[in-house]
Amino acid sequence: MTRRTKKMLIPLKIGQNCTVRVPDVDRGPADPKNFLVVVMAECEGLYTVGCREGKLASKFTAADLQVISENLLSIDEVPDTEIPLDNRQFSTLSVTYIIRF
Repeated sequence: MTRRTKKMLIPLKIGQNCTVRVPDVDRGPADPKNFLVVVMAECEGLYTVGCREGKLASKFTAADLQVISENLLSIDEVPDTEIPLDNRQFSTLSVTYIIRF
């Protein structure tokens, strides 16, 4: 089963733009369903991503990230501050581009 999953999930490249889905329990009715991130680093299949407010403290797998074709955010635009994501902080992230698939 893990071999099949590894074949299906293509490794992400550093600098590639993706969206992260916000769980339904962590967002309000007016909050976006996902937000834009850029892949900053990879370690053993877990990806460190960042948005315009800073690096996200959580690490994500390739299955958690949905690749988009446009390059809307670069690594240089991400500040060095680390954002710990708990249940209330998804709605406070300012989302410049809301992308819904």
